[in-house]
Order: sequence, then structure tokens, then C-alpha cells
Amino acid sequence: MFVSFDSRIWVQSVPSTDRLQLRAALSIRRSGDGTRLYDAIELILEDRLDEIRGRKAIVLFTDGVDTRSRIAAAADTLAAIEESNVLVYAIQYDTKQENAKQPRPGVEAWVMLPEDLRNNSERYARADKYLFSLCNASGGELYVAPVGSNLTEVFARIADQLSHQFTLSYYPTNPKQDESFHRLRVEVNRPGAKVRSRIGYRDLGRPSTGK
Repeated sequence: MFVSFDSRIWVQSVPSTDRLQLRAALSIRRSGDGTRLYDAIELILEDRLDEIRGRKAIVLFTDGVDTRSRIAAAADTLAAIEESNVLVYAIQYDTKQENAKQPRPGVEAWVMLPEDLRNNSERYARADKYLFSLCNASGGELYVAPVGSNLTEVFARIADQLSHQFTLSYYPTNPKQDESFHRLRVEVNRPGAKVRSRIGYRDLGRPSTGK
């Protein structure tokens, strides 16, 4: 599935295994103003991936800055990830320097005057924290990539992780189902091995699985 977003959210391809269809969707280029990042993530989680069975993952291209969401907030999407079984791999484009330059026609700029530099710095700090939290809560990973960099290695690492997964399931001994958050810690006794997993789950009254 391929979704893009600016001031609107565009579903350019429904879930499909047809590579020609997906390539055609990827070839569509749109250049709008604004970024509805939180709304796009909520749409994908709640309206698209929720009905799909099996393993699910989101590969997210963004700088992490949201400027136009009207429906969801950052906290909403983090809560939705905690309740889902979706891995998030974010590729964060470093646009700090680019957006500090004079704006180009048709492209929204966040830094227009020198006194706005402090607000811009705070905006990017929130973006960094949000993307880290989103990936960490899901069991995925965050990658930082300069604008225009070659992402072949990043995609190879993501594909490798998706092809080497184990699903661990258990029934909690605590009988309370109060929607509280339960932290998880997965360890292995193999020297040098590093485990990447969800940091926990929210008790919604049904069995939970963690990857």
C-alpha cells in the first residue's frame, strides 16, 4: 500500500502484491504545502491496516514535523500504535538546514525570519522525540537520512529485519483489564545478540502479542 500526504492525504495504492500497480503509484509526484503526518498515520492504522490479518509494518518517510493535522494529535497516534500490532520503521529526512533557507514558490517554509529560529528548533526537537517514540513503541527502528541520500542500505536493513522475526505470545497473570500500559522486556542468553521488540502493550481485554 502506498500513501502520501501534504495538506491532504492521498491513498495512491490500496494493499496489493501487484508490483506494476505499486510502481505506478510510486511514480505519481505531488508537491503540496503543509504536512498532515498525524492524520495520515491514524488513517493508516485505524481505517486501512486494522482489517488486514498477519504481519504488518509501516515504512514512513518524513522529517517528523506536523503542520496541518486536524483530526489526530501525536499522543493519539502513539496510543494507537500501543494498541496495534504494527511495526513502524521511520526514515527521517534531515530538513533543518533546508527549511532555514529562503522559501521556494509553492513550498511551505517554517523559518521566515531570524527570530523564528528558536521556534523552528523546538519544532524539530518535538519531531525527533515523536519519531523515536513511535518506532520504539512498535518495536521498529528509526533511521536518519540526509536529504538526497541513497536509501538502498536502509531498505536492505528493514527488509532483513522483517524477514527475521519471532512472535512471542502470553496471557498476563494480572486479571485486571483496566486499559493500563504494561511494559515488556525480552532477553536472550545468546552472546552478542540484540533483541528489538515492543516496549509493552495496553490491556484492552484481549490476548496480546509482541514482536
